[in-house]
Amino acid sequence: MDELCSKSAYDDADLQLKVETFLKDRSIDAVTGIRRMGRENLVDFVAEMANDLGIGCSVYPDTSGKDAVIFYSWETMKDPAESLLRERPGLDVLHGQDLCHQVPAVVRYNKKKRD
Repeated sequence: MDELCSKSAYDDADLQLKVETFLKDRSIDAVTGIRRMGRENLVDFVAEMANDLGIGCSVYPDTSGKDAVIFYSWETMKDPAESLLRERPGLDVLHGQDLCHQVPAVVRYNKKKRD
């Protein structure tokens, strides 16, 4: 019930548009989710939407994403992310982040353009 209380009728459409814009424009640093959505839920949503848009994406520890790999948390990503970027310099590396007021975000770790 709490989840319903935190959403407006426009949240889903707004979130889809924000995530699509974020995924298509690598100059954008981050995208925020809906309050109380949860970081892991937003990471999963971004990964699913990326794949729906034809951007090959996986969620770590799966690193098979052709275009992007998303980590659930920045705490677990630094060493694996650096290794991935050495091996695959054009890879889009993203991570989940908890912001204030129970708002999750997905943040871009690197801003190199996709080839």
